[in-house]
Amino acid sequence: MNLMQSISSFKALTLQPKGGQRADCIACQLNACGVHARYEPIAKKKSPTQRTLEKLRRDGFIAHVVEKWVPQAGRRVDAFGFGDVLAASPSAAVILLVQATSGAHVQDRKRKILAEPKARTWLESGGRIEVWGWRPLKVKRGGKAIRYEAKIEAVTMEEFDVEG
Repeated sequence: MNLMQSISSFKALTLQPKGGQRADCIACQLNACGVHARYEPIAKKKSPTQRTLEKLRRDGFIAHVVEKWVPQAGRRVDAFGFGDVLAASPSAAVILLVQATSGAHVQDRKRKILAEPKARTWLESGGRIEVWGWRPLKVKRGGKAIRYEAKIEAVTMEEFDVEG
């Protein structure tokens, strides 16, 4: 692979044409011209954690990601075994740990939390636990535009009493 081919494949993966291409430039037609064509980054899909952070901050919470990446294990580790995002709101007097996931996995994450003894301790200490499952919904029936909405389920002490 020569230099032009590698540049072209890189641009195809990370950039999309914005305009300004010239019809008489062969490199522009191949989306490999760095002189005439302007490029803009392709929007990346947001993770459930990113969506959760944005919504919490919009709602007036201070929020921070508390799960961490452990490269030796090749996986993410949640705070206390169940929390992805820690949030607090002085106006609502709430301290909240959120498990962020896709809409299809809300019940799986809830079972995981109910099996974790530290989650019960968190609730007994006055904290709240919620599972936020993000699912895509069409803006208009038959349309292509999609927005994401969170299905929010709280984990309560009563659920621990039923499980135990």
